[in-house]
Amino acid sequence: MTLHAEVAVPVPLGRAFSYRVPDGMADRVRPGARVVCQFGARRVLGIVLSVGDGPLDFPESKLKPLGAVVDPEPVPAPGELLAFLVELSNYYMAPVAR
Repeated sequence: MTLHAEVAVPVPLGRAFSYRVPDGMADRVRPGARVVCQFGARRVLGIVLSVGDGPLDFPESKLKPLGAVVDPEPVPAPGELLAFLVELSNYYMAPVAR
């Protein structure tokens, strides 16, 4: 299985998007990390919500790779703070990255 990340991107769609984690980035991609990723025809800055290698609802071949990890350490503290922010987003029915 391919390692993939769920990334919140600044678009008004209210959900995270899956991206393939390139082998050279696997040690730096973790929840809370800011990453550069391709979204349509543009490159956007997103925040990793989770990382895993479990099954997806679509073929792995459709995953786009992450472009870069921006910071050496995650911006929001991983763990409880990131989980709280995701829960807050769900409670207020607001997209995580907006």
